[in-house]
Amino acid sequence: RVHDEHRVVGVFVRFLVYANLPLAFSGLIECLKLHPLLVLLAITAGPARAQDGPAMLPPIMGVVHAIAPDGAGGWYIGGNFTAVGGLPRAHLAHITARLTVSEWNPGADDWVCALARNGSTVYVGGWFQDVGGQPRTHIAAIDAGSCEVTGWSPNANSVVTTLATSDSTVYAGGWFTFI
Repeated sequence: RVHDEHRVVGVFVRFLVYANLPLAFSGLIECLKLHPLLVLLAITAGPARAQDGPAMLPPIMGVVHAIAPDGAGGWYIGGNFTAVGGLPRAHLAHITARLTVSEWNPGADDWVCALARNGSTVYVGGWFQDVGGQPRTHIAAIDAGSCEVTGWSPNANSVVTTLATSDSTVYAGGWFTFI
């Protein structure tokens, strides 16, 4: 749902995420004011409650390219942004189920294109050479609780644009020729 003051001119949907409901997608909306907005909609089971009003995400200064559910109703986000909810966040952030920005702040030195969470690990792919102060070339793993970069360091030779996990296996896709 978009507030009345943000009349939609065009919509671009980037991807869908499904994780046992809610369903979410990210994308850009161009408004008459010409400000890009991130749209993250939760489609939940059961009727909408109009008395609650629309849920508002914290403002994001930049563009979100990747979303991964945190397993508790919130979301890890990655992209080309510098702040979320008025807090400095370099390309990575965590938005809680209450739509607040958590203290999780590993940071990356360049764009994040892909995220996948498996248990207590958040896998990150993108243009970066450094995550959380550790050298990691285009792919990294971060502990979701401590925010520490793990020792896992496969080092892709170019950009990782998509990630998926299954059990202990991480699948990566992108522009790289070796990893």
